[in-house]
Formats: sequence, structure tokens, C-alpha cells
Amino acid sequence: MLLKCYTNFLIARRAELIERCRVKVSKRPAPKAVATKRITGIPDFLDQLIETLQAEPARSKKLPGAADSGSKSVVAEMGISATRHGRELSERGYTVEQVIREYGDLCQAITEAALEHGAPIEVAEFRTLNLCLDNATADSVTEWTYHNDLALLDNAFKFTRRKTAVSLRAYAVGDRILIDVEDHCGGLPAGGAPAPLR
Repeated sequence: MLLKCYTNFLIARRAELIERCRVKVSKRPAPKAVATKRITGIPDFLDQLIETLQAEPARSKKLPGAADSGSKSVVAEMGISATRHGRELSERGYTVEQVIREYGDLCQAITEAALEHGAPIEVAEFRTLNLCLDNATADSVTEWTYHNDLALLDNAFKFTRRKTAVSLRAYAVGDRILIDVEDHCGGLPAGGAPAPLR
């Protein structure tokens, strides 16, 4: 029955959890993300987490895997909303680090509130929470990366001189992926580089 208590806790404390997460995000150091009252990704994620936990009672003692973490439709919805959230965060000027940390902030908000209100979280529930956060973070970061890489190429195609080439090279250096876009547009003015290029 602890699963039902934890799910009820998330339902009852939904607004508090969203606000806690918003406060944590607003306290992040520079570069400051564009503040907004409309945070779609976190409320959507909480709703889908609740739905996933409600679908889990028969499996609550198992370590949830990608194939059995809630219904397939909920997992798909979570991926769609996380993808949308990654795009929104990119458009608001978030860095990829801020995208990742926002989901971590939500995890901290949930666990801190659970401790403060004496709401028990079983290991299986925490595993489900972590799996959902991992999947949402991956989908959100993938979309953020796609959106920012596409902006690089879009600018290269838009501003390069006619009848010249644009090339894209990606390679691993240590634990990072470097992306080079070579074009013939004359470069950006000093200080004119968008956030992803800095």
C-alpha cells in the first residue's frame, strides 16, 4: 500500500513540487535562463510519473526497465513531452547543463518534500522515479542538441556565399563530442555568437 501513499503524496503536493523545482532552477548560476511562469515540462513529467506509478502496482517489487515502466502509451507521452521541453528550453536560452540539472532539481524537490512531510518512498518507487527521470532527461537533451546543432547548420546555409560548400564534422575528444561547421559566410561579428556557439 505504500505505492498508493506515495502516488497520493505526488498528487496532493503537485503544485508544491512544481514551485520547489521552479525556485531551484531560478537559483542556478549564470548563464541565467529566461524566467517564465509557464513551465510545461515539469508539470507534464509529474502527471506522467503519477500515471506510471499507478500502472506499476503489480510490478512495484521489480526493477523497472525500459519495457515495463508503466504502459507504453505513458512512456511514449513522457518522451514526447520531454522532447518538447528540450526544444522549449533551447528556445529560452538554457544551456545543456541547465536542461540536465532541471530534472535533477525535480528529483531533489520530490525527495526533500517527501522527507519533510514524512511520505515514505519505497526502493521500487524511487527506481521508477529515477528511470523516468533518466529517460526524460535523455529525450530532452537529445532534442536540445538537435535544435542547437540544426541552428548552426541553418545559419551556415543561410549566410554562406553562393556556390561554396558547407561541411559538418563531428568527432570525439575525450568525453566530449565536438562539432565543426565550416562555411563561407565571413564569420560572426565580435560578441554576436549565439549562446550555443560560446
